[in-house]
Amino acid sequence: MAALAQTQLTLVAPNPVQDELSIKFMHEDLARSGLTHEDIQAYPISSARYDGAGAYIIPYRSPLMYRTRIDRSTNKYIQPKGIRDIWWPHQRDPRENKGDVLFIIEGEQKAARFHKRWPNASVVGIGGAWNGLEQLGDGTRRLLPNLQQCLSPEMRVIAIFDGDIVSKPNIQMAATALKHAVKAFSCELEVFRTPEGKGVDDWLEADPA
Repeated sequence: MAALAQTQLTLVAPNPVQDELSIKFMHEDLARSGLTHEDIQAYPISSARYDGAGAYIIPYRSPLMYRTRIDRSTNKYIQPKGIRDIWWPHQRDPRENKGDVLFIIEGEQKAARFHKRWPNASVVGIGGAWNGLEQLGDGTRRLLPNLQQCLSPEMRVIAIFDGDIVSKPNIQMAATALKHAVKAFSCELEVFRTPEGKGVDDWLEADPA
């Protein structure tokens, strides 16, 4: 009997496809956030994957992580199962270009819009309220490794969540857990919500000055 051989598993994002439905959806969806596909390096994929719904990929700097945005009313964003990481602009790596303040923003598109408005700011995006954290075997949570590398002792850290944080206990719990995890790195987290009751992108589009 042949000996078993160890192998490396690599998750790969779907390839770009010149799908008209997906291209149209991608451009219209990003335009609502004041973005182009170049701003976030997004690309279209086959709508046949999702029963004819347009879809596009939001790539992360981590090779194993990406998110898929789908034109449907529920489960609009999906990502590889069991994989979490933070998003940051390809023009500025906050692990290497640390400022006095780190902004953690709920949503990659919202983080991209924030970066477009303030390109010299250190900003990361988390795909959901809990996506900056990983849970350990004992039930405690800590910052994801890439987020840890963005911090310096005594750095000011500002998290901006969508306006619905005031009515969603789960997001409030995530913000509290993030605050405790940041404190472990000798930093204090300040939590803000957007004034329009929506997201950072909506706020900036409504008040671009």
